[in-house]
Amino acid sequence: MKVFVPKEGDPTETRVALLPDDAGKLVKLGATVEVETGLGDSISISDEAYQKAGAQIAGDRSEALNGADLVLRM
Repeated sequence: MKVFVPKEGDPTETRVALLPDDAGKLVKLGATVEVETGLGDSISISDEAYQKAGAQIAGDRSEALNGADLVLRM
């Protein structure tokens, strides 16, 4: 299963739908997790933190949305 987590469109929204630790749990369960570049910027979580947890960083939001089985949003 491929899970995609996009950034929120509202610039005042500072929450994220998935933290790196939870991304790691999904990866351990066999899911492919892809997050949009800069997902955690509003709460000082780097793309590298998501990568260390096993998530991939999406370069193209449209492509990632089209290929996802599940999309997590706030």
